[in-house]
Amino acid sequence: MEPYDKKTAELIERSYQTPEIVNQRLRTLAALALAQGESVLDAGCGTGLLLAQEALAVVNPNLPRRLGAILRQIDFGAQRVEAIPVLNASYSEHSFSANMLQNFADAAVKQNVITTAESKTWRQGVDSLIQRGEYFFCVNRFLFFAVK
Repeated sequence: MEPYDKKTAELIERSYQTPEIVNQRLRTLAALALAQGESVLDAGCGTGLLLAQEALAVVNPNLPRRLGAILRQIDFGAQRVEAIPVLNASYSEHSFSANMLQNFADAAVKQNVITTAESKTWRQGVDSLIQRGEYFFCVNRFLFFAVK
């Protein structure tokens, strides 16, 4: 398990303020079309930025601790599943992926998945792609919209 310290918290906070993640939150809110009085269960609230916007829409959100057990006890059905891509077709030092590159490399070394030398070689390869204008990053986040 990686230590969660001030530096890590600041990195994550910066990453979640990048334009592509802000756009993801806006698309998620639009897809949910929340109204006052509705109940919201955000099962992966992360930094809480989306949750804060959801709370403003519904006024009184609840975040149960035993989510899995609660969902199994009550009959929820999936109405829609949507992939919301986080896409960087070019490199910017202020992008989500730029904030995550070193974090990925550091975590892989700390977990003994790769060596420091392999991490350096990988990063040099990424830097080469950036210099040639061939950088590309994409990861999907998933919105699961379910109702009872």
